[in-house]
Amino acid sequence: MSEPSIGEAVDLEALVHHASQITSDLQRLWQEALDDTRRSEVGEQLRARWSAVVTAINEASKALTERLESRGLDPRLPELLPFSAQVATFSLDPTPEQALRQAQMGLLVAFDLLSMALGELLREEGDGEQPNESRDWDPSAFAIARERAIMVSNLAGFVSQAEANLLGDARIVASATPPALARLSMARAAWSHGDAEAACVHLHVGARLLIGDLLSVDSSALPVDIAEHLLAQHGQSNLGALLKLLQRSVETVVTGAETDLAVVTVLVPNLLMALDDLALRPPVELLRKAFADVVDSKPQ
Repeated sequence: MSEPSIGEAVDLEALVHHASQITSDLQRLWQEALDDTRRSEVGEQLRARWSAVVTAINEASKALTERLESRGLDPRLPELLPFSAQVATFSLDPTPEQALRQAQMGLLVAFDLLSMALGELLREEGDGEQPNESRDWDPSAFAIARERAIMVSNLAGFVSQAEANLLGDARIVASATPPALARLSMARAAWSHGDAEAACVHLHVGARLLIGDLLSVDSSALPVDIAEHLLAQHGQSNLGALLKLLQRSVETVVTGAETDLAVVTVLVPNLLMALDDLALRPPVELLRKAFADVVDSKPQ
């Protein structure tokens, strides 16, 4: 599969658009691929989607390079993925220029992961291996490619924000999938692969992002003990109890202690349903009461 040159800038809006199309198409294409007579057609559709992503990256690379150079900035990035020699210099409190470089490197690593996932789906005879239809068209292969496409789309949003912060006049491109919903999708993917601990971490972050979105506040402004705030509201006591268990489970994960597998096995699917319900039928007034201190202190 052809790939863009490492270090080149990207057309973020087009990238988000085409990565989103891959994301939305993969479930349908997997179902169509179950029909042996349609596998060739499915492969061609995937190749067309991938070609559009690569084209979107390469066509705009020169433009972003020129924008950075016009400001006296070096647009070049290291050439070797996954940037092992540079990661030790990464910062969680970067300068605007450093933030853009870090975001670009993250996007390129995600893009490389997507390339490998789609490459597995599109591998043909003559590549030195015998084709393995049960693997090439396994539903998990489609799921992995889908999640990596979401990752590419979301990281494109990071790059866009970083560029806007650095240059001041760049247009911010929103990721196709809101971060909260992306986290819930990641939790489902982890759960489907049997990784309960990863699912718990994604649910923990996703719940905070979702509540922040529903209240129109930054999730970092929410209190650490969101479960206790929800438990105080009768209408959200079930969600509060689930989140309290989740928080304890995540604390166990990060300390390296053994997770109670029985608890998380029951917790994860129930919490996924509860958060889906929260997103579809948000009890905004109850949430506003539960987090009144945060809402009232929000800048007008």
